[in-house]
Amino acid sequence: MAAENFDTFVETDPGSVIEVTSSRVTWTDIEARQDNTHVSLDKGAAFFDGSFVHTLTISLIASEKGASYSFFWSMTNDLDDFQGLLDNSKDALVLRCVHPNSPDIPVIQIFELDSGSPSGSATKFNLTTGVVYYLTLTRNETIGSFGDLILTIYSDAARTTLLSTLTLNLNVKTDFRYVMVGQSFDATGGGGADLKKQTGYSEDLDIMGVTQGSTPQVSTQLPTLIAAATAVGNGTIADLGISAVTAHGWVWDTSPIDTAVAPGSQPNSTDGGAGSVGPFVTPITGLTGGLIYFARAYATNALGTTYGEGVQWKAGASYSTKEWGDTSMKGNELHTVGEDGVERAHMGTPV
Repeated sequence: MAAENFDTFVETDPGSVIEVTSSRVTWTDIEARQDNTHVSLDKGAAFFDGSFVHTLTISLIASEKGASYSFFWSMTNDLDDFQGLLDNSKDALVLRCVHPNSPDIPVIQIFELDSGSPSGSATKFNLTTGVVYYLTLTRNETIGSFGDLILTIYSDAARTTLLSTLTLNLNVKTDFRYVMVGQSFDATGGGGADLKKQTGYSEDLDIMGVTQGSTPQVSTQLPTLIAAATAVGNGTIADLGISAVTAHGWVWDTSPIDTAVAPGSQPNSTDGGAGSVGPFVTPITGLTGGLIYFARAYATNALGTTYGEGVQWKAGASYSTKEWGDTSMKGNELHTVGEDGVERAHMGTPV
C-alpha cells in the first residue's frame, strides 16, 4: 500500500485556511460558511467504479460547538463545497464531522448524496480532539442492490484494535471522478452558527483497489486429537487483510467443501469471532466414526471470506490422511491428492 502525495493534488483555498504537505492536508479554523474549499485529485471520469477500499488517518485538533464542520474525505464528480453539491443535485460520498450545540460532542458520520438527496449512516462515532484515528473506507457493491459504504475506525496504525464500524446502505451505484479532503460546507443557515470553526487534518490517504490483498490470508492444517466423534481443527491467519477479521474457524462435511458458499451456510462450521494473526484451534464435534471428512479453515473481514486449502481425515483414526498436494507411490501407480481432497491414481507407460 502506498499513500498518495498531496503535493500532486489541486488546492482550492480562497480563505487561506489549508496547508498541504506531501502526506497531510491540514485545515485551520475553517468556518462552517467557508466557500468552495477543498484539496482534490482528478483520476478521470468513472475511475472509482465498483468496489474499492481507501485508508486514511485523521485527527480533529480543535472544534467549536454549535454546528462546526470538517470533511475528512469526499468522493464527487464535481468540484464544489458540500452545500453546492446539495443545491445542484449532485452525487457524492463523504465522511463528515459535525460538532452540534447539544450534545457538546463532535461526531463523524458517512453520507451519500444521490442527486442532492442526503442519507447518512444510522450510527455515528464520537471524536475526541487531539486523538489520532486510523480509518478504512470500503465500498462493497456485492452487498444488496447497490452496495454498502463501510467505515471501520481503529486506534492503531496496524488497524488491529477496532473502535467502531459505521455502515451505510447505498441507494444507487455511482462511479466517481474526484477524491477530496478538506472540503468545506459553505453553510447558509445564517447567524452565529455559520461562523463556528474546526481545525483538523487528513493524512496518509491510500486509494487502493478492492483487489489489493483485501480479504484475509488463511491456511488449513491437519486436525489433531482425532476421536470417533470429535477432533480439533487447526488453522493459521497469516494476514488480516484490509480490515479486522470478524469471524474465523473451520467448515467440514463428508463431501468436498464448496468455497462459493459462506461459512455460516455450510453443513458444519465453527465461528471463533474476531481473529488475529497467528495459529488458531477450533473444536470439531458431531462426527461419525469411520467416515471420511473434508475440511477447510476460513477467515472473514469486511470484504469477504477466504478459505484455506482442503484437508481430509477419517473420524476415529489415530492419524490424518490425504492432504492436498500429497503424492505417493503404491505399486506401479503414482497417487496424488487434489485440492478437493480426492486421491487419484496415475499409471504411466513403461519406458
